[in-house]
Amino acid sequence: MCIPSAILTALTQPFSEGGQGRSAPMRALPKLNFDPAAAAELACPICLGSLCADPARLVCSSCGRVYPIVDGIPVLIAQRADQEAVSRRRD
Repeated sequence: MCIPSAILTALTQPFSEGGQGRSAPMRALPKLNFDPAAAAELACPICLGSLCADPARLVCSSCGRVYPIVDGIPVLIAQRADQEAVSRRRD
């Protein structure tokens, strides 16, 4: 596939504001927060139990697994669940 040189040049040069050739400053993204009310719509991917929201994590009320909330997004990946919480419930 051949990319025209004008497009390739535009893609590889830094963004310039006002044609001055200076890079525009990066803007910080707003901090995202997870809405605890949304936890009622989610379920544990392992046991399908209900999830309770803490400030930085979701906790399964059935099996006790803990799922992190990263940048306002719950990470419901079974392999990344806190296994320590599971072993504490078995004791």
